[in-house]
Amino acid sequence: MKSAVMVAMAVVLTACGMQPVPVVPLANRQSDAAGKRFWSPMPGMTAVYIYRGPDAAPPQVLSLTARDTQLGWLTPSTWIRADVAPGRYDVRCLIGKDKELAGSTNLELRPSTMIFLQAATETGSNACTLREVPANIGRDGVVAGVETQPPVYNPPFPIRP
Repeated sequence: MKSAVMVAMAVVLTACGMQPVPVVPLANRQSDAAGKRFWSPMPGMTAVYIYRGPDAAPPQVLSLTARDTQLGWLTPSTWIRADVAPGRYDVRCLIGKDKELAGSTNLELRPSTMIFLQAATETGSNACTLREVPANIGRDGVVAGVETQPPVYNPPFPIRP
């Protein structure tokens, strides 16, 4: 039943000339709610929130990495949180099946801090911008979205507190 509804929605969107938004797995409601409490990072770690507003043009999946480690994926109106060790990071935004580099930003992360990055796509291009935003703006962006499921693997640093 659920798949029939999804197929019908895709057909309707295609008929209207719109592209359906790609699907990424979403976190469960408890995880989404916990992340929106903005708990401090684990001792000595840095909490990094990356969110994407309802930019939707083009509605592609953004793949986010730091130090060649997969952090997660974003579609419009979604977010992720990663607790990482302090240090210098090159956070990258990749697009498409070939994981084409679409944007990046360098960060110097300090221990016991929380930062917010906004990921956005540009209309008519495969460019992605990643910019640090003030905490109040970042929190609003996270609260307005839904958490995506983190990658399933054993990373060298904890993903969740």
